[in-house]
Amino acid sequence: MLRAFHIIIAFCILTSASCVSEPKENPQGKYGIEVPKQTSITISDLLKNQGQYINNQVIVSGSIKSISEQVGITTFLLTSGTDEIKCSFEDVKLPKSLEGKNATVVGMLVTVQVSSEKGRQPGGEYTFSADPGSTSYKEEFRIDVKGLQIMQNAK
Repeated sequence: MLRAFHIIIAFCILTSASCVSEPKENPQGKYGIEVPKQTSITISDLLKNQGQYINNQVIVSGSIKSISEQVGITTFLLTSGTDEIKCSFEDVKLPKSLEGKNATVVGMLVTVQVSSEKGRQPGGEYTFSADPGSTSYKEEFRIDVKGLQIMQNAK
């Protein structure tokens, strides 16, 4: 009886540990919806002409950096040279092994309110301080990603 109990406990531990393991790379490099085969805009152009693109679908290419996950939302930076834009991808987990790879994303350019409260962890900008007078907020542009395609290196 005790042996069966230990086997059940070991099984539960092993199966629950696999649920929180690092996600694997998709062999086709596709995450979310299919990225349309259109010319992407540069991050520089997106940042310079935000008013033209706000609340519209955009297709942007760059290098993936700083992948992190918080409560069902994966965030990362898409960079090109010195330009970068924060991206959020809801209900899609990206493996850390994608960092440094070139990708094209499709999504909506949106603005979010970001806390300037000291000590706030990256990605923690969605919660508000108990004392609203002690925290200031600024608008930040982001891409609400719906699809991501890793670009295959030409050989």
